[in-house]
Amino acid sequence: MTNNINKKSSGIHALPPFVTCNECGGKAPKNTFKIMDTNGMVGIDLAIGAVCEDCNAPTFAVSGEPNAVQDLMLVLKEEMGGSVGIDAFK
Repeated sequence: MTNNINKKSSGIHALPPFVTCNECGGKAPKNTFKIMDTNGMVGIDLAIGAVCEDCNAPTFAVSGEPNAVQDLMLVLKEEMGGSVGIDAFK
């Protein structure tokens, strides 16, 4: 695994230059990304934690099967005290 790709058994995923903040809609740049360990998370291809450069809030981006993504985002929302915005569900 490098800063530019996440190698998983399901393939190689190119990382975007930023993710959109779940709180303010700003940008969380690639240099703040933390690739989450998704081993054992059925239906999740990639999960990224990052920090927004505009509001300094932690934010998340998740890709995979829609139901699995929604379930993980609900868990993250609960863990963050309800602060993961609805725009995270993509």
